Amino acid sequence: MEVIVHFLVKFRMEMKKMKKKQKYKNKLKSRVNKNRNLYLRETEKEREESLSATKQQKFNFDRYLVEDELDTRYTNQRKKKQMKLPVVETKKHAKKSLIFLYLSLFLCLVNLLFFCFFNLKNQEQKEKYTAPENIVFLGDSITEFYDLKKYYPNHSIVNSGISGNKTTDILENLEERVYRYNPSKIFLMIGTNDLQESIKEEEIIDNIIKIIEKIQTNRKFAKIYVESIYPVNHNVENEISQNRKNESIQFINKKIESYCKKKKITYLNVYKELQDHDGNLKEIYTKDGLHLNQKGYTFLTKFLKPYVEEKVDET
Repeated sequence: MEVIVHFLVKFRMEMKKMKKKQKYKNKLKSRVNKNRNLYLRETEKEREESLSATKQQKFNFDRYLVEDELDTRYTNQRKKKQMKLPVVETKKHAKKSLIFLYLSLFLCLVNLLFFCFFNLKNQEQKEKYTAPENIVFLGDSITEFYDLKKYYPNHSIVNSGISGNKTTDILENLEERVYRYNPSKIFLMIGTNDLQESIKEEEIIDNIIKIIEKIQTNRKFAKIYVESIYPVNHNVENEISQNRKNESIQFINKKIESYCKKKKITYLNVYKELQDHDGNLKEIYTKDGLHLNQKGYTFLTKFLKPYVEEKVDET
């Protein structure tokens, strides 16, 4: 056992010595190579100097003597080549770099265009998608009290009317009232409560136009039907319609009708259909001079039904 241990210790020491020798040889070899390269460079330099010092004889006729002149053509030509080569290589390298840069930019641009194109295509398809028939009636209490399921049993209709709503209320809540249903058609009737709150006519008109434009921007494939504000009748019950004047209603309706005609939006003149010979809401169609009764909604349904049932071009 001791012999084996002794042998292993000795073997290990020998291996260390061999490694040291190899390391020294490698170091020496690198020095030799370094000196050799240095020597070669110096030799090359001397050779060039000796070549540059090649002499040729020249006869001087003025002095009748043969003179020595240095022939430097070889070295000059070599220097020119050495000066030109790097420039050519640099130009080639610069040209390649520029080509690579332009190619990279072109590919990036192509990728960006493809990304934008497909993104817009997907967005358009999302916007274009609507239910086969998904109609929204948007407005105030007159819309809310309209029993749409009863009058349009074979149609998919959402009643988005809320009592007391003004134009500003709808403007602030279009996401919940319209956009989330992604409708194919929208029937809008709003403005009478603004008059009750003594809001200026021009402001009401401006708000109705804003509602239309916002819907067109966010749901551009939905068809909008703008209903005129309905007439009122002070002879039935003056308290509920006290601040609403038919003159103001007619003024707003004319402005909205003109806007719809200009923008090629379907305008429904319900006011004309509901008024009596004095321009008031017919008494047989109302229960309080403002809201419609059952006869009023039945008449309104007959008027609106062709528009509810008409097919919408989704292209």
